[in-house]
Amino acid sequence: MRAIGPVRLSKLVDDTTSPERQVKHIDDTAATRGFEVLAHPTDLDVSAAKLSPFQRPKLGPWMTDPELLSSYDALILWRWDRFVRNGQDMRDVFTWAKENNKRIISATESIEYNPSAEGVERIVSELLITAVTAFAEIEVTNTSTRFLDMMEYLRSEGRPLSGHHPFGMQPGIDENGKKNWVVSPVTKPIVDEIIRRLRDKEPRSEIASDFNARGVHTPKNWSRVFYGKPTQEAEWDGATISHIFNSDALLGYRVKADPKRRSQRLTLRDENGEPIRYCAPVISKPDGSPDVELLREVQKLLEAKSPRVSKEGETRNPLADVVKCYGCKNNLNAANPRKRGGVTYHYVMCRRAFAGKCTSRGLVPVSVAMEYLEDSFLHRYGDEPVVERSYVAEEDQSIELEELNIAFDAVSLSLESATNALTIKRQTDRLDNLAARIAELEARPAQAGGWQVRELGFTNRDRWNESDWEGRRQLLLKARITLEIQRAPRTQSYTARLVVLDKAI
Repeated sequence: MRAIGPVRLSKLVDDTTSPERQVKHIDDTAATRGFEVLAHPTDLDVSAAKLSPFQRPKLGPWMTDPELLSSYDALILWRWDRFVRNGQDMRDVFTWAKENNKRIISATESIEYNPSAEGVERIVSELLITAVTAFAEIEVTNTSTRFLDMMEYLRSEGRPLSGHHPFGMQPGIDENGKKNWVVSPVTKPIVDEIIRRLRDKEPRSEIASDFNARGVHTPKNWSRVFYGKPTQEAEWDGATISHIFNSDALLGYRVKADPKRRSQRLTLRDENGEPIRYCAPVISKPDGSPDVELLREVQKLLEAKSPRVSKEGETRNPLADVVKCYGCKNNLNAANPRKRGGVTYHYVMCRRAFAGKCTSRGLVPVSVAMEYLEDSFLHRYGDEPVVERSYVAEEDQSIELEELNIAFDAVSLSLESATNALTIKRQTDRLDNLAARIAELEARPAQAGGWQVRELGFTNRDRWNESDWEGRRQLLLKARITLEIQRAPRTQSYTARLVVLDKAI
């Protein structure tokens, strides 16, 4: 006779031996009963309370695929209460076993379900299995209740709800003597370095490559170090850096997953709509308060596009978003480089022209566009002071309003299923406070933002001469200056003009 021995574990941790122990019990029982074990369908990090045996990734096919079903006679389990955790799943398994004539044997309990059994024997086995499943379901309910109670206690104490701390923090004891996340003296300097280099316009990919070359631990490996676990092979990349700053957690605020975009995190707010703080901020002002403006600046830098880089490591179009087509005013794109006499020449072109939507078909050498830019810009603006022009919104409540509305919807949904009187009162009070805060923000008159301009103390010529072409590109973008250029095909004749805002020079 042949059997399969399913193995399941709700939570997989590195030092667990449970799967191996389950396999040993199953194999020992199989040998005693005279079964040949064909496979051990192993589902790790799978909850029996959430997925029935038929839905589990590894076991499911063995219970639903006709070809696999016909290859064995019995299931040998480690324990019944680890196989199913609710009554409905158990009834479905009974029906399945009867329809497919499969015995189900517990390796550690004297309980077996045999659909071929008759009379009292089958009745007793079904009663025992049902009782075991009922106790398992009670255990699941009690565990859930204990977990929710623990979460409520941690919230009331202002303590973290999980073991995943934001990068720049580590587990420790806060100023109140409670276990909490505290600013890490070893990883906060890494956060500060990333911020400095991003503000210096260094691409994320270069920062990540430098960290890998220096052997700097990734955020996940630092977490493993803090918990005394061995590190794993992992490398930094641009996404790693972006993920560090994708929420307000570095401000010491409590965050949760956005139900609409699981990769994003929303800031949790209290009854008055204010961000809930639970630890000291990593990104802070000299007085220790959260530096919201600096985090927003970093987030905008991470959202900004960087010029594409070729496989050889050279920037495909070092004048991206600066050189435009003279004919249709759209961006010129990098064309395939050409080599002559061992020298590589780079060009930009109008893609719309090659799609028949513009007449400017000539390829423009990047060096020619650079020469036009340098001569025109320095001649007209070289002696003017460098200014920084930034848009400042006097009052933008849209982000907070969105978070408050999401919080209102979540509390409303929670209230619908609440049965405890205390919980109902708390959630009702919170809804009232959220509604009042939303009404307050919506009642404020919308105020348009404005541009602020300040001189930085040196001229455009100074900045131009000390910068590489990426720095010059950023200078032109901030000044809102572009070059419109076209080339007559198969000639060295160019038409170009410098454009500031909507005026041509």
